[in-house]
Amino acid sequence: MKNAEFCSSFNFVNIRKSVIAYLYIRKAYHLSFNFRQTYCLQLKYCIVKYFSLLIIISCAFSLPADTQVVQWQTTTEHDFGDLLRGESVTFDFKFKNISDQPISIDNVRPDCGCTAPNWENIPTLPDSVGTLSITFDATKKGYFNKKVKVFFSGQRKGEKLYVEGWVEEE
Repeated sequence: MKNAEFCSSFNFVNIRKSVIAYLYIRKAYHLSFNFRQTYCLQLKYCIVKYFSLLIIISCAFSLPADTQVVQWQTTTEHDFGDLLRGESVTFDFKFKNISDQPISIDNVRPDCGCTAPNWENIPTLPDSVGTLSITFDATKKGYFNKKVKVFFSGQRKGEKLYVEGWVEEE
């Protein structure tokens, strides 16, 4: 009789409900744990991304500004006008050293081989004027517009000069 009372008082339905409730709670905990873990990873990624962006921006503003060391006495663009094919023409671009130190031309990069630079390799003293000669060899007929980049000591960014004109048949 004791076994019969035990079996009647032992309710399998309640145990089943308890087990199901336990499984739901466990599943919800794991889901929330995975959600928290994913959320924390996303949060860490956002913090690192914005912190890196902040460092890059602050470094960009803390770099010294690229100060200009020359002032052009002539225009930075020259029109040769109409040229005959096979003709070579030269123009002298003049610049003034506006810095407090002597400067020199480090490098000159023309657009193509038809444009040739020529300059003196001596430093230009402060408040002095220097010259850069650009020679254009008219080999192809038609309109031309050539860029020449000039790099001075003490200045990272190159100065841009332009020569243009029209080459006609002889």
